[in-house]
Amino acid sequence: MPKKQIFTRYKNHDIRVDNTWYSGAELYVNDERMDKTEQLLALNPAEALLSTTITTDEGVETIEVFMLALLTVKIQIHANGQLIAGENFNSFYS
Repeated sequence: MPKKQIFTRYKNHDIRVDNTWYSGAELYVNDERMDKTEQLLALNPAEALLSTTITTDEGVETIEVFMLALLTVKIQIHANGQLIAGENFNSFYS
């Protein structure tokens, strides 16, 4: 089964998104699963499909995962609304 992963380290937290064609996507923080979706298609780049919060030295921060998935999959990870890892959605339809 094809699997796509995006990794980043953000403020001493290891953040990973795993996506498979048949099982949906999962969000992990420090190897602990924090959220899961079984949604296989994602066509709205403004809708977060996965989310959680983490505690940093600055306080509680929101982690959100945005995806575009049709024939290919593009994944972005945001922290408090700012892109911290992932791919450019502008090239999804080109």
